Amino acid sequence: PDGRLVLTTPNAAGLFNTVAALANVEVNHPDHVVSFTWRTLSRLLADHGFTVEETATFVPAVKDRGIRAVGARAITGVERVAGRLGRPFLAEGLIVTCRPTRRPG
Repeated sequence: PDGRLVLTTPNAAGLFNTVAALANVEVNHPDHVVSFTWRTLSRLLADHGFTVEETATFVPAVKDRGIRAVGARAITGVERVAGRLGRPFLAEGLIVTCRPTRRPG
């Protein structure tokens, strides 16, 4: 009850995922079977007895080489700039820290 839960997940509203969807390409790892925005994830956690304490975003490094990697680096570069300009929720990933909600009694 005094612990914290930290979740990381792809951001459904991230720029990378949006551009990939426009190109009819799936970019998420096959193990990611559900996508969330920060609002939908916060709501899901609240519905299951958690209070969100902090939400952050992340932009992963592109390790691949080749022509596709050039495009991926361009998109992640835009995500980083957007974060610096006050638009962090265009980033590819979400990090949410939450705790169990204390119930009276």
